[in-house]
Amino acid sequence: MSKRYQWLSFNNKRKHIFYCWIPDLNYGPRQGKWKYCILLGVDSERDRLYFVLINTKEYGAIYGRADSEGHPLLRDVLNAQVVLRSNDYPFLRYDSSANCASLVQKTRSEFRKELEDCPQAEIDGKLNDHDCTRIINNLNKYADLTDHERRIISGL
Repeated sequence: MSKRYQWLSFNNKRKHIFYCWIPDLNYGPRQGKWKYCILLGVDSERDRLYFVLINTKEYGAIYGRADSEGHPLLRDVLNAQVVLRSNDYPFLRYDSSANCASLVQKTRSEFRKELEDCPQAEIDGKLNDHDCTRIINNLNKYADLTDHERRIISGL
């Protein structure tokens, strides 16, 4: 395994931010998209990695319009976002949002294969403690998590 992906072997690499191709996202006629993701937990017993996706500011504008129309589900999705400032994360071109409406999970081997199949994939930084706390709080409030998932992302 290349040095870039050795961190996937360790259990204590929470909060890493990486840029990779997420093949199972549907966007109209195309399948998949390049996304920034934040690793929040590693479950070695169940061979699972838990992470949230980062969306650009345009994502918030879409839901902001729906929020003003009073759609409760979309309002919850908007409220679940945690703003990440580009000043704090220089690889982000714009202020962006961590999508805390859902927790994405993959097996370690699935995720490693996705990273290794995409030479453009990069590990770009690490989430600061303040934003990590905000993201975990929003996940606990808005995402449909099991008690086990809550323990993993809380680092317990």
